[in-house]
Amino acid sequence: MTGCTKPCALFEGKLEYCTPTPERADTSLDKGLPESFVLHVAPPACGRRLAISASMRHLRGRRAHLYISEEDIVSACYEDMIPEAVQRILGEVGPTPKAIIIEVTCVDDLLGTDHEALLALLKERFAGTHFCVRRIDPIRRTSALPPPVSRLCSLFSMLDRSDETEDSVNLLTGMTPVAEQSEIFRILAQMGFRVRQMDTCETFQDFLDMAKSRFNIVTAPMALMAAQDMEKKLGIPYLYLPATVEIEKIDMAYEQIAEKSERALPDLSRERKAAMEELERALREIGDTPVAIDPTGDQLPLTLARYLIGRGVRVKLVLENMLFDGDKSDYHWLREQHPEVSILQSGGVELLNRAEEFQDCLCLGFTCGYLLRAKHVVCEEGGKSAYGYQMTATFARNVQTALQTEFDFEKVKRQSEGGGKG
Repeated sequence: MTGCTKPCALFEGKLEYCTPTPERADTSLDKGLPESFVLHVAPPACGRRLAISASMRHLRGRRAHLYISEEDIVSACYEDMIPEAVQRILGEVGPTPKAIIIEVTCVDDLLGTDHEALLALLKERFAGTHFCVRRIDPIRRTSALPPPVSRLCSLFSMLDRSDETEDSVNLLTGMTPVAEQSEIFRILAQMGFRVRQMDTCETFQDFLDMAKSRFNIVTAPMALMAAQDMEKKLGIPYLYLPATVEIEKIDMAYEQIAEKSERALPDLSRERKAAMEELERALREIGDTPVAIDPTGDQLPLTLARYLIGRGVRVKLVLENMLFDGDKSDYHWLREQHPEVSILQSGGVELLNRAEEFQDCLCLGFTCGYLLRAKHVVCEEGGKSAYGYQMTATFARNVQTALQTEFDFEKVKRQSEGGGKG
């Protein structure tokens, strides 16, 4: 259950290019929770972009924008405007939202709004409605609390401690939920557990019922702080078992689940063997092809780089912006043992200036593939992530497919600009 609560930045204060977004399903981080409503509070320049994006992604009707002026900011009367906007939402939106997520942007960091006092006021005035404040602030991307981490913490802060404990387990994921095809669902079901994920909740009550689970399994570094908050507030213990393609680590993860649950594991020899065979095929396919890795290809790219080097792969480039405790040792190992591996800022200027060095790479991740305009890119689509042996097998098949096909960047660009399939 170890891991870094707060990530640290590798590159601070440097220009970073943003890439288009490959098509994926909207998650709770994008659209909010079932039966919830998003109130975005920001100056028009900030809100306009998000309003257009919400319209393109068919999220209209689930969010409203409270535009605040310079006069509102200077006079601090914007804090009085929020309860008034909430009252309108609860009175006019049907069916009545059971939770309201208040989004604030970078300007709120400069204003120093007392969110605890604001939430206390809202909960007292609108009893029975749940509230949280969610930051949409890119200026915190290299802080100890980057937006994806703080947004997960905010959503789970709406859970209350439950007197009832069910035979259920929560999967705390990052940007995408774990795909149901992953064997972890079968494993937990055979152990007698129901699996809960925030992104598969159909009602707000389903989300609140996550507070009844026996323990959390954290599959992504960005969800670790939320798990630690839940342990402190709700008394729900957690296992930090980030998704990986490494067979040995998957073995150990399932052993930890069995130990934590005090229940026997089902036979996984078939899944393990199939994953190992797929991985060996992929490694043979890679051969001498140089490889580049970024966080969109693996949530711990430095860790994956170390593993692949150990399997004989020529890793040439790793892109990363943040370090977690789990991959700090891998960072130092790469620096000391393999200085020939370039570790650059994801989306940074140096990468573009040196792009010709890496254009022959198989890119594990969309960011490096797009910025390098590489021919062969492993890019996960579909809005869900594999886990366990299924992740290893999926990764291996994606690598083999990428080596045999040329990536269509224009399709991704059309999807990103059009808010849907292109």
